[in-house]
Amino acid sequence: MKMKKYLSAAMGIATLVCFVLVVSGDSQLWSQEKEQPSFAKNLQVLEFESKEELFAYMQELQQALGVKCNFCHDVKSGFHVDNPDLHKEIARNFMKMVKGLNEGFFKDMDDKVTCFTCHQGRKHPVNSLADLKKLQAAEASN
Repeated sequence: MKMKKYLSAAMGIATLVCFVLVVSGDSQLWSQEKEQPSFAKNLQVLEFESKEELFAYMQELQQALGVKCNFCHDVKSGFHVDNPDLHKEIARNFMKMVKGLNEGFFKDMDDKVTCFTCHQGRKHPVNSLADLKKLQAAEASN
């Protein structure tokens, strides 16, 4: 009978300790995330094996959107700095969308969605045929 009381008390304490650890968010105890390489400081969506791979991807983004690095990055403070006045958070959300489309709907297809699919070398995506015709007319007149 006494053993049952002690066992019950011990289980209660163990449950409480586990609850406190989970609620306190001690991510070091539970985290399975791998540490980012030094070149990947503050990457939250993308994963790359090398700095060269990262730079090649960023150059593709520049061409797909027709922008320079400073469209998303605070180049003076550092590329890893999140500046709310720039487009980095928007880019992250769209990268998640593209990844979701490619891993879901386009999973079994050879062709995948990219930033160029919608942006076609422009800062803002082309949303309709009418918008495309207006852009093309404006570009032709310049």
